[in-house]
Amino acid sequence: MGRFDGQIASITGGPGEIGFGATARFAEKARRAQRNGEIPVSTTASGVPGQEWRKMLRRRVAVLAGIVAGATSLLAPPPQATATSPAVASSSPQLPAPFSEWNVQLSPAESDQQVLRLTFDSPRLGRMVVNTVYLPDSYKPVGPRLPVVYALHGTTLPALDNVTTCPATAAVESLTFLQEIACGGGSFQDRLFDIPSQLHAMRFLVVSPDTDPAGSICQTCSWIDGREDLLPNVYPATARTVAADSFLHKELYPLIEALFNVRTDRGGRGVIGFSMGGTAAYVQAMMHPDVYAYVGSVSGPYDLDDPAVAAVWTAFGYLRDQGYGTAVTDPVWWRQFNPKAMITNLTGSDIEVLASSGDGCASLASLLSSPLCQGRFSPLAGIGGQAEMLARHSHRAAVRDFATHDLPLVAVMTPGLHGANNATVFADAVVPGANDQFGSAVEDPATFTFRSAVRHFTIWGYDVTSVKPTDGFVELRHATSDGRHVTVSGSGTVHITTPPSFEPGKAYAVQWTDSAEGPTSTVADASGRLRLVVALGRDPVSITISG
Repeated sequence: MGRFDGQIASITGGPGEIGFGATARFAEKARRAQRNGEIPVSTTASGVPGQEWRKMLRRRVAVLAGIVAGATSLLAPPPQATATSPAVASSSPQLPAPFSEWNVQLSPAESDQQVLRLTFDSPRLGRMVVNTVYLPDSYKPVGPRLPVVYALHGTTLPALDNVTTCPATAAVESLTFLQEIACGGGSFQDRLFDIPSQLHAMRFLVVSPDTDPAGSICQTCSWIDGREDLLPNVYPATARTVAADSFLHKELYPLIEALFNVRTDRGGRGVIGFSMGGTAAYVQAMMHPDVYAYVGSVSGPYDLDDPAVAAVWTAFGYLRDQGYGTAVTDPVWWRQFNPKAMITNLTGSDIEVLASSGDGCASLASLLSSPLCQGRFSPLAGIGGQAEMLARHSHRAAVRDFATHDLPLVAVMTPGLHGANNATVFADAVVPGANDQFGSAVEDPATFTFRSAVRHFTIWGYDVTSVKPTDGFVELRHATSDGRHVTVSGSGTVHITTPPSFEPGKAYAVQWTDSAEGPTSTVADASGRLRLVVALGRDPVSITISG
């Protein structure tokens, strides 16, 4: 399987398109999915049903047995452990603090030993969280560490996503779009990627947070940290406010790195998402470019200022439910969480970004011949077409915007409604793309520009806290990775801690722009960092360190 080489790639392989022979391969997956109830589509293409799946099952090894022993071996490897040692099964891993206080439970999901159910009590979310972990065939509990891709689900509606609606949702299983947003929609959306079918090809783990079939925690959370505001949430008319970004970075990622034999550097970490989760994947990349090497947005809206996208974001309460009002009441925060407004944060990051969408089955050829427009994904089966037409519109906007900013983008468009092409995109774009990216050296920028409205953030080794009376952005420009130069703009007072590039205890000269006032020297702390306090006004302040 080759990589996507063009801006707009098509799975159909028609004239002028980039094709990968996926039609027959999808027919195979579709037949298997119909039997197993995993990816509910229908197809009339030729193929031998189920053979590839059975071979794949025979190839898999029972690597779960003792995941915990493998995890604890990372902390204190036993003398007899080898790269091929079998693990020893356990449901309660022995972990250090703080994980030992989280009631961490790990078990196989149903009968598949490579698909695991991971639950733990989240201090930030205040409840137990169900997550799914997919172990590739190449995973070993000891030996070379594998990368991890985190897969974020999309929207579920609070009024529908609860245990009381589960029977009704199951009764209308032909309405796929309804299942995506109703009872256990996060779990249902995760299955649309058909990740188990790619465990033989993946050279990375996939971790899907918040996949409880009985209901999702992140319903309209956009995977950002919520805040309290003057308008209270009234569940289930609105979704609950959750600290989703902190949950990912402060709880889930560290826990996965403690449990499994995985890489902890950004060159071995990726994030993908579907629908709202696709927008969240963009936002994750732009808020945390120093955390990821690979990012994939599957049918994720890109520009929140676009009138059609803004109308949906307002109606569904994506930012309002997280405490950020509307684009009128909270314009700063709507820019902060708008991928288009924050795209320059990606400059120099060396992140590979994938943007994909379906065509909404808008063409007659797709409607009549593509398996992705048939059966449960037929335009006649629900409103998935309208949702994917919006995604297609946003996809094209992303392609144009990345080109305008001279940023690389792998862009893929296939036939299909909302969710119909997830398995195809995952198999034909995400797996080879992430494999290649994780196998390459990912370069950090020597200089960078970054802006954020979040009052405390870390970026490329800098730690920044702003004290200001109103919401607003702080921007670092021409910042060097060694901490010797940075230009700061914004308002209020900004406290900056540089990367640990200096000799502990040594004094360094500080040169400020003429309009700025500050100490002419500072001493590096025990970790080799300098601490600077910048009073911002109308003009940017440039700081140069020498010595």
